[in-house]
Amino acid sequence: MKKDFVNFFKGFSLFVAIITLVSFVLERWLPEVKISGYWIWILLFLYAFTLFLYWQLLKEFRSRLSRFSNTLMLVNFGKMMLYVLIIGVFSWFNRPEAPSFAITFLIYYALITFFEIRKLLSLK
Repeated sequence: MKKDFVNFFKGFSLFVAIITLVSFVLERWLPEVKISGYWIWILLFLYAFTLFLYWQLLKEFRSRLSRFSNTLMLVNFGKMMLYVLIIGVFSWFNRPEAPSFAITFLIYYALITFFEIRKLLSLK
């Protein structure tokens, strides 16, 4: 289990570093692309939260494979609800920044979820 997590950690860290570099380039050299000013905080939150949840899912995968699919669906539903709540609360208190925050958050969420699902499918 530890080996699987270390492999995920290395690959995921590199993936997030690439996303960070692309976001930095977009923010600095293509200002017409409306990326949220909070992009680094969004990315750090999603990075830490995804690492924690992947560790928990990996423990479930290794202990009781029969419950893994139910746990995975429940975790993904919970993540979506939490993320919608975060976007909603942010939008309520910071209306001018709301569209770019929501779009940035959702793009990062989609990229990270794609990576996470690819890694979960490769588990044996």
